[in-house]
Amino acid sequence: MLQVAGLPLQFWQEVVATVGYLQNPSPHKILGLETPYSLWFKNKPNLGHLRVFGSIAYNHIPIDKRKKLYPHKRKYILTGYGESFGVKAYKLFDLHTHKFLFSQSIIFDEISLLETQKQPEVCDFMIE
Repeated sequence: MLQVAGLPLQFWQEVVATVGYLQNPSPHKILGLETPYSLWFKNKPNLGHLRVFGSIAYNHIPIDKRKKLYPHKRKYILTGYGESFGVKAYKLFDLHTHKFLFSQSIIFDEISLLETQKQPEVCDFMIE
């Protein structure tokens, strides 16, 4: 996940927490392809909130925290989900202050992450 997102090894804790969070709504072979969530709560989990790890996210800056001509949004990186911390929000990394924050009102740009990934290079020689 770190390599796909192009993030440094400093974010390994966020990857572990995100993978742990994604295990509950994922089907398991041992459970007969059922999810632990559906067995516990007796209904299917809602997966509509899941986003691509490491994607660019834009958060709205409230009017009382910015000046008149300052931008209305700030760029972040999605590093996880707040439900594992008791908050129903996305966990974001601020590129300016290098701090984490939780927010719900986010606009995601997942396509730019997929476009910036390096495509595998084609070999220009033939093995005989």
